[in-house]
Amino acid sequence: MIDDAPSWWGAALRPTVTLVLLLTAATTAGCRSTAAASSAEVNASAAKPGTAAVQSPGAVARARVEHGAVLLDVRTPEEFEQGHIDGAMNIPVAELSARIGELGASERAVVVYCRSGNRSAQATRILQAQGHADVFDLGPMSAW
Repeated sequence: MIDDAPSWWGAALRPTVTLVLLLTAATTAGCRSTAAASSAEVNASAAKPGTAAVQSPGAVARARVEHGAVLLDVRTPEEFEQGHIDGAMNIPVAELSARIGELGASERAVVVYCRSGNRSAQATRILQAQGHADVFDLGPMSAW
């Protein structure tokens, strides 16, 4: 391939081009090998108990509730009556500031959800502004 180079390249340029091509090939091949090894390591570590793995928001929320977090539904009472996650407490976002004491100590973790994620995001901001540091915004109930 280099031997077919135009005559204006000259003899001095050919070794440089060859070196650049070899380095590019080596770097690209190395990236593929590293990525493949990383994926294999991630999959292997996810299978081991006690190792970190990427979890869905629902899995994170369920784990937090299992470990004592309050599950807070910030939809209206009518929406709550139509269906909710078992064990959830209902305090509509419009009433949250006035009823925040019902959640208990501000050190207790809270998992917040609503219908679409808008009200839970608003509730998260309210809770954090009033001293609740450990708040997990699940977003929509469907993420459970």
